[in-house]
Amino acid sequence: MKCSKLLILCGMMLLCFPGCAAKSEQPETSAAAVPMTELTLPQQLTESELIDRGIQFTYTVGPLGNTIDSIEGDFTGKPVESEEDAMQAIAAISDLLGCKNVYDELRLYTVSSNAGLTHYYFQQNYNGVPINSHRTILHVRDESHRIIDLQNSYFPGIELNTVPDISAEDAKKIAEEALPDCTFTELPELTITVKGDTPYLIWNYNGSGDAEIDAHTGRVLYAFNGEIED
Repeated sequence: MKCSKLLILCGMMLLCFPGCAAKSEQPETSAAAVPMTELTLPQQLTESELIDRGIQFTYTVGPLGNTIDSIEGDFTGKPVESEEDAMQAIAAISDLLGCKNVYDELRLYTVSSNAGLTHYYFQQNYNGVPINSHRTILHVRDESHRIIDLQNSYFPGIELNTVPDISAEDAKKIAEEALPDCTFTELPELTITVKGDTPYLIWNYNGSGDAEIDAHTGRVLYAFNGEIED
């Protein structure tokens, strides 16, 4: 009986070790998408409050109103030592960004560190579909854990049908016709891209060739065969 228990224990350890080893080999700059829907929304910081603290803003003026491109300075005044802290910092200015449901609309997709800074990258989502062209990046000093600035391209006020009319298989055929010299072995990814001020639901390819196929009309919005002409 003791031998049987020992063999079972050894087997369980062997099953565990490959998974543990694989986890330890993952790059530190990679982080899974982390929906933080259970975090409490912090009190919102207003523009006038931040201006009084000497925080500087950069705007882009568009048809949907002012969009904040960057905020320079430690706008929360609180240390950021974890992914949750970073999310809370973004949530504290979600009204300024035009983000109605910050924990649903933003996903932390990677964290990287260099030159004494840690960078938290958030990708915008709409109805669960990632927007490949719009991100919010928080930059934090490693030594003090204080925010130095935020870069932002959050796109407010999106209204878009996220149910595709063109299937992934049909989109692949369209991409193959548009780029006959490229090989597409996998199905494309359903994403959203914003061109100008217009959002599109697209089937997106990134490989030997890049293609964006409108998931509603089948129109080729972008095609690149991977070769740069001199």
